[in-house]
Amino acid sequence: MIQFLFLGDIKFCCETSNSPTHGTGYFSNIRFTFSIEYWIVRKELISVNILFEWVFLVPFAQIGDIKIHYEIEGQGDNLLLIHGVTSFIGNWRFVRPHLSKHFHLVLPDLRGHGQSDKPLTHYSVEMFAQDMIGLLDELGIERCIVAGHSLGGFISQQVTLDAPKRVRALILICTAPRVDVEAAMAQVQVSQQLHGLPPEQVIEKQLELYYENPGELRSTPGMIETLKKDINQSQENLVSHGYAQGAAVAFNVEGRLDEIQAPTLIIQCAQDKTFPLRWGEYLRDHIPNATLRVINKTSHSIQMEQPEKLAQAIAEFCKSI
Repeated sequence: MIQFLFLGDIKFCCETSNSPTHGTGYFSNIRFTFSIEYWIVRKELISVNILFEWVFLVPFAQIGDIKIHYEIEGQGDNLLLIHGVTSFIGNWRFVRPHLSKHFHLVLPDLRGHGQSDKPLTHYSVEMFAQDMIGLLDELGIERCIVAGHSLGGFISQQVTLDAPKRVRALILICTAPRVDVEAAMAQVQVSQQLHGLPPEQVIEKQLELYYENPGELRSTPGMIETLKKDINQSQENLVSHGYAQGAAVAFNVEGRLDEIQAPTLIIQCAQDKTFPLRWGEYLRDHIPNATLRVINKTSHSIQMEQPEKLAQAIAEFCKSI
Protein backbone atom coordinates (compact mmCIF):
# COMPACT_ATOMS: atom_id res chain seq x y z
CA MET A 1 0.00 0.00 0.00
CA ILE A 2 1.35 3.46 -0.90
CA GLN A 3 0.71 6.39 1.42
CA PHE A 4 1.47 10.11 1.03
CA LEU A 5 2.12 11.92 4.30
CA PHE A 6 2.31 15.72 4.56
CA LEU A 7 4.11 17.16 7.57
CA GLY A 8 4.30 20.92 7.10
CA ASP A 9 6.27 21.48 3.89
CA ILE A 10 7.63 17.91 3.91
CA LYS A 11 6.07 15.29 1.65
CA PHE A 12 6.74 11.62 2.32
CA CYS A 13 5.86 8.82 -0.06
CA CYS A 14 6.22 5.40 1.50
CA GLU A 15 5.23 1.80 0.99
CA THR A 16 3.70 0.27 4.09
CA SER A 17 3.04 -3.30 5.02
CA ASN A 18 4.35 -5.16 8.00
CA SER A 19 7.85 -4.48 9.23
CA PRO A 20 9.89 -2.93 7.69
CA THR A 21 8.41 0.32 6.36
CA HIS A 22 10.52 2.39 3.99
CA GLY A 23 10.18 5.36 1.68
CA THR A 24 11.40 8.71 0.45
CA GLY A 25 10.60 12.26 1.52
CA TYR A 26 11.29 15.62 -0.09
CA PHE A 27 11.77 19.02 1.51
CA SER A 28 12.86 21.89 -0.77
CA ASN A 29 15.99 20.50 -2.47
CA ILE A 30 16.64 17.77 0.12
CA ARG A 31 15.71 14.14 -0.47
CA PHE A 32 15.17 11.96 2.61
CA THR A 33 15.29 8.18 2.62
CA PHE A 34 14.17 6.22 5.64
CA SER A 35 13.33 2.75 6.81
CA ILE A 36 11.55 1.65 9.95
CA GLU A 37 11.67 -1.78 11.52
CA TYR A 38 9.28 -2.62 14.33
CA TRP A 39 8.34 -5.65 16.34
CA ILE A 40 4.90 -6.39 17.77
CA VAL A 41 4.39 -9.06 20.37
CA ARG A 42 0.83 -9.85 21.54
CA LYS A 43 -0.45 -6.65 19.88
CA GLU A 44 2.02 -4.47 21.76
CA LEU A 45 4.81 -2.45 20.09
CA ILE A 46 8.01 -3.79 21.58
CA SER A 47 10.82 -2.13 19.60
CA VAL A 48 11.39 0.31 16.72
CA ASN A 49 14.57 0.94 14.69
CA ILE A 50 14.69 3.93 12.34
CA LEU A 51 17.38 4.50 9.70
CA PHE A 52 17.35 8.01 8.22
CA GLU A 53 19.52 9.55 5.50
CA TRP A 54 19.30 12.68 3.36
CA VAL A 55 20.85 13.91 0.13
CA PHE A 56 20.93 17.46 -1.24
CA LEU A 57 19.51 17.61 -4.75
CA VAL A 58 20.82 20.09 -7.30
CA PRO A 59 17.91 21.28 -9.47
CA PHE A 60 18.53 22.03 -13.14
CA ALA A 61 16.20 23.19 -15.88
CA GLN A 62 16.85 22.27 -19.50
CA ILE A 63 16.53 25.56 -21.39
CA GLY A 64 17.16 25.01 -25.09
CA ASP A 65 20.51 23.29 -25.39
CA ILE A 66 21.86 24.17 -21.93
CA LYS A 67 21.11 23.34 -18.31
CA ILE A 68 20.44 26.21 -15.94
CA HIS A 69 21.06 25.59 -12.26
CA TYR A 70 18.60 27.26 -9.90
CA GLU A 71 17.37 27.24 -6.32
CA ILE A 72 13.98 28.09 -4.86
CA GLU A 73 13.14 29.24 -1.35
CA GLY A 74 10.39 30.91 0.63
CA GLN A 75 6.68 31.54 0.17
CA GLY A 76 4.71 34.45 -1.25
CA ASP A 77 4.83 36.34 -4.54
CA ASN A 78 7.30 34.98 -7.08
CA LEU A 79 10.54 36.98 -7.14
CA LEU A 80 13.20 36.18 -9.73
CA LEU A 81 16.65 37.31 -8.51
CA ILE A 82 19.34 37.64 -11.21
CA HIS A 83 22.97 38.00 -10.16
CA GLY A 84 25.72 39.97 -11.87
CA VAL A 85 28.70 39.12 -14.05
CA THR A 86 31.38 36.76 -12.62
CA SER A 87 29.01 36.00 -9.73
CA PHE A 88 26.67 33.11 -8.85
CA ILE A 89 23.71 32.22 -6.60
CA GLY A 90 25.90 32.46 -3.50
CA ASN A 91 26.10 36.21 -4.02
CA TRP A 92 22.55 36.43 -2.58
CA ARG A 93 23.48 34.46 0.53
CA PHE A 94 23.02 37.25 3.06
CA VAL A 95 19.82 38.74 1.65
CA ARG A 96 17.97 35.44 1.11
CA PRO A 97 16.88 34.93 4.74
CA HIS A 98 15.26 38.37 4.76
CA LEU A 99 13.55 38.10 1.37
CA SER A 100 12.33 34.52 1.80
CA LYS A 101 10.05 35.73 4.62
CA HIS A 102 8.02 37.64 2.04
CA PHE A 103 8.63 36.01 -1.35
CA HIS A 104 8.93 32.74 -3.21
CA LEU A 105 12.48 33.23 -4.47
CA VAL A 106 13.75 31.86 -7.77
CA LEU A 107 17.55 32.13 -7.90
CA PRO A 108 19.32 31.01 -11.09
CA ASP A 109 22.98 30.74 -11.98
CA LEU A 110 23.36 32.51 -15.33
CA ARG A 111 24.79 30.53 -18.23
CA GLY A 112 28.56 30.57 -17.90
CA HIS A 113 28.33 30.98 -14.13
CA GLY A 114 28.07 28.84 -11.01
CA GLN A 115 26.77 25.33 -11.70
CA SER A 116 24.97 26.19 -14.96
CA ASP A 117 26.36 25.03 -18.30
CA LYS A 118 29.18 27.14 -19.73
CA PRO A 119 29.10 26.95 -23.52
CA LEU A 120 32.23 28.53 -24.99
CA THR A 121 30.53 30.75 -27.50
CA HIS A 122 29.17 34.25 -27.94
CA TYR A 123 26.81 35.45 -25.19
CA SER A 124 24.35 38.35 -25.32
CA VAL A 125 22.00 39.98 -22.83
CA GLU A 126 19.14 38.89 -25.09
CA MET A 127 20.36 35.31 -24.72
CA PHE A 128 20.51 35.61 -20.92
CA ALA A 129 16.98 37.07 -20.95
CA GLN A 130 15.63 34.15 -22.99
CA ASP A 131 17.23 31.75 -20.50
CA MET A 132 15.34 33.49 -17.67
CA ILE A 133 12.04 33.43 -19.55
CA GLY A 134 12.63 29.74 -20.32
CA LEU A 135 13.24 29.06 -16.63
CA LEU A 136 9.94 30.72 -15.73
CA ASP A 137 8.24 28.53 -18.34
CA GLU A 138 9.88 25.44 -16.89
CA LEU A 139 8.70 26.33 -13.38
CA GLY A 140 5.18 27.18 -14.53
CA ILE A 141 5.45 30.82 -13.43
CA GLU A 142 3.32 33.03 -15.66
CA ARG A 143 4.08 36.35 -13.99
CA CYS A 144 6.56 37.51 -11.39
CA ILE A 145 8.60 40.34 -9.94
CA VAL A 146 11.97 40.51 -11.69
CA ALA A 147 15.00 41.90 -9.86
CA GLY A 148 18.59 42.08 -11.06
CA HIS A 149 21.91 43.37 -9.75
CA SER A 150 24.48 44.94 -12.10
CA LEU A 151 24.53 42.72 -15.24
CA GLY A 152 21.44 41.12 -13.72
CA GLY A 153 19.83 44.55 -14.02
CA PHE A 154 20.66 44.60 -17.73
CA ILE A 155 19.01 41.19 -18.08
CA SER A 156 15.99 42.28 -16.03
CA GLN A 157 15.44 45.24 -18.35
CA GLN A 158 15.70 42.95 -21.37
CA VAL A 159 13.23 40.43 -19.89
CA THR A 160 10.78 43.28 -19.30
CA LEU A 161 11.17 44.52 -22.88
CA ASP A 162 10.94 41.03 -24.42
CA ALA A 163 8.09 39.68 -22.28
CA PRO A 164 6.28 42.61 -20.64
CA LYS A 165 3.23 40.55 -19.68
CA ARG A 166 5.43 38.23 -17.59
CA VAL A 167 6.76 41.05 -15.39
CA ARG A 168 4.54 42.25 -12.54
CA ALA A 169 7.21 44.69 -11.34
CA LEU A 170 10.85 45.48 -12.10
CA ILE A 171 13.60 46.09 -9.54
CA LEU A 172 16.95 47.42 -10.79
CA ILE A 173 19.82 47.21 -8.30
CA CYS A 174 23.08 49.09 -8.88
CA THR A 175 22.75 49.05 -12.65
CA ALA A 176 22.19 51.21 -15.76
CA PRO A 177 20.85 51.00 -19.32
CA ARG A 178 24.40 50.38 -20.56
CA VAL A 179 27.96 49.96 -19.33
CA ASP A 180 29.59 53.03 -17.78
CA VAL A 181 32.73 53.07 -19.96
CA GLU A 182 34.81 55.25 -17.68
CA ALA A 183 34.04 53.16 -14.60
CA ALA A 184 34.60 49.92 -16.56
CA MET A 185 38.06 51.03 -17.71
CA ALA A 186 39.01 51.84 -14.11
CA GLN A 187 37.89 48.36 -13.05
CA VAL A 188 39.94 46.74 -15.81
CA GLN A 189 43.03 48.45 -14.43
CA VAL A 190 42.23 47.17 -10.93
CA SER A 191 41.66 43.64 -12.26
CA GLN A 192 45.07 43.72 -13.90
CA GLN A 193 46.64 44.66 -10.57
CA LEU A 194 44.88 41.78 -8.82
CA HIS A 195 45.67 39.15 -11.45
CA GLY A 196 47.79 36.32 -10.08
CA LEU A 197 47.53 37.31 -6.42
CA PRO A 198 46.51 34.69 -3.82
CA PRO A 199 42.78 34.73 -2.95
CA GLU A 200 43.43 36.19 0.51
CA GLN A 201 45.23 39.22 -0.97
CA VAL A 202 42.57 39.63 -3.66
CA ILE A 203 39.86 39.69 -0.98
CA GLU A 204 41.71 42.34 1.03
CA LYS A 205 42.18 44.52 -2.06
CA GLN A 206 38.52 44.09 -3.07
CA LEU A 207 37.31 44.96 0.42
CA GLU A 208 39.31 48.19 0.37
CA LEU A 209 38.41 49.16 -3.20
CA TYR A 210 34.78 48.09 -3.59
CA TYR A 211 33.24 48.20 -0.11
CA GLU A 212 32.46 51.10 2.16
CA ASN A 213 32.64 49.15 5.42
CA PRO A 214 35.43 46.57 5.02
CA GLY A 215 35.94 46.17 8.75
CA GLU A 216 32.33 45.18 9.35
CA LEU A 217 32.41 42.76 6.44
CA ARG A 218 35.53 41.01 7.75
CA SER A 219 33.68 40.29 10.99
CA THR A 220 30.46 39.11 9.32
CA PRO A 221 30.13 35.31 9.77
CA GLY A 222 30.53 33.52 6.44
CA MET A 223 31.51 36.66 4.50
CA ILE A 224 35.16 35.79 3.84
CA GLU A 225 34.18 32.23 2.83
CA THR A 226 31.59 33.61 0.40
CA LEU A 227 34.13 36.00 -1.14
CA LYS A 228 36.63 33.15 -1.52
CA LYS A 229 34.04 31.04 -3.36
CA ASP A 230 33.26 34.00 -5.60
CA ILE A 231 36.95 34.45 -6.45
CA ASN A 232 37.58 30.74 -6.96
CA GLN A 233 34.65 30.27 -9.32
CA SER A 234 35.70 33.42 -11.18
CA GLN A 235 39.19 32.05 -11.70
CA GLU A 236 37.81 28.68 -12.80
CA ASN A 237 35.50 30.27 -15.39
CA LEU A 238 37.60 33.04 -16.89
CA VAL A 239 36.58 32.24 -20.47
CA SER A 240 32.81 32.05 -19.94
CA HIS A 241 32.92 35.13 -17.72
CA GLY A 242 34.75 36.90 -20.51
CA TYR A 243 31.86 36.10 -22.85
CA ALA A 244 29.44 37.48 -20.24
CA GLN A 245 31.46 40.68 -19.93
CA GLY A 246 31.36 41.00 -23.71
CA ALA A 247 27.58 40.72 -23.57
CA ALA A 248 27.46 43.52 -21.00
CA VAL A 249 29.63 45.82 -23.13
CA ALA A 250 27.35 45.31 -26.16
CA PHE A 251 24.14 46.05 -24.20
CA ASN A 252 22.41 49.41 -24.59
CA VAL A 253 18.69 50.14 -24.13
CA GLU A 254 18.90 53.86 -23.47
CA GLY A 255 16.57 54.46 -26.40
CA ARG A 256 13.96 51.95 -25.20
CA LEU A 257 13.50 52.82 -21.53
CA ASP A 258 10.18 54.52 -22.24
CA GLU A 259 8.83 51.12 -23.37
CA ILE A 260 9.11 49.74 -19.83
CA GLN A 261 5.61 50.02 -18.38
CA ALA A 262 5.98 47.83 -15.28
CA PRO A 263 6.18 49.56 -11.89
CA THR A 264 9.91 49.96 -11.36
CA LEU A 265 12.07 50.39 -8.27
CA ILE A 266 15.61 51.63 -8.83
CA ILE A 267 18.00 50.97 -5.95
CA GLN A 268 21.26 52.85 -6.33
CA CYS A 269 24.10 53.17 -3.84
CA ALA A 270 25.63 56.55 -3.13
CA GLN A 271 29.23 55.26 -3.16
CA ASP A 272 28.90 52.85 -6.12
CA LYS A 273 31.92 53.23 -8.42
CA THR A 274 30.71 50.69 -11.00
CA PHE A 275 27.40 52.41 -11.68
CA PRO A 276 27.52 55.85 -10.04
CA LEU A 277 24.38 57.47 -8.65
CA ARG A 278 23.80 59.47 -11.84
CA TRP A 279 22.68 56.24 -13.54
CA GLY A 280 19.94 55.70 -10.98
CA GLU A 281 18.75 59.23 -11.62
CA TYR A 282 18.87 58.62 -15.36
CA LEU A 283 16.77 55.47 -15.08
CA ARG A 284 14.24 57.24 -12.85
CA ASP A 285 13.89 60.07 -15.34
CA HIS A 286 13.47 57.83 -18.41
CA ILE A 287 11.36 54.88 -17.18
CA PRO A 288 7.73 56.06 -17.03
CA ASN A 289 6.65 54.50 -13.70
CA ALA A 290 9.93 54.48 -11.78
CA THR A 291 10.92 55.28 -8.20
CA LEU A 292 14.51 55.83 -7.07
CA ARG A 293 15.75 54.77 -3.64
CA VAL A 294 19.29 55.78 -2.69
CA ILE A 295 21.21 53.74 -0.11
CA ASN A 296 23.95 55.78 1.56
CA LYS A 297 27.32 54.57 2.87
CA THR A 298 27.17 51.59 0.51
CA SER A 299 29.02 50.67 -2.67
CA HIS A 300 28.23 48.30 -5.53
CA SER A 301 27.71 45.06 -3.58
CA ILE A 302 24.70 46.13 -1.54
CA GLN A 303 23.50 42.53 -1.21
CA MET A 304 26.67 41.83 0.77
CA GLU A 305 27.06 45.15 2.61
CA GLN A 306 23.46 46.03 3.46
CA PRO A 307 21.31 42.91 2.93
CA GLU A 308 18.64 43.98 5.42
CA LYS A 309 18.25 47.43 3.85
CA LEU A 310 18.06 45.88 0.40
CA ALA A 311 15.40 43.38 1.48
CA GLN A 312 13.44 46.12 3.25
CA ALA A 313 13.47 48.35 0.16
CA ILE A 314 12.23 45.50 -2.03
CA ALA A 315 9.52 44.38 0.41
CA GLU A 316 8.19 47.91 0.95
CA PHE A 317 8.06 48.61 -2.79
CA CYS A 318 6.26 45.35 -3.57
CA LYS A 319 3.64 46.04 -0.88
CA SER A 320 2.91 49.37 -2.53
CA ILE A 321 2.18 48.06 -6.04
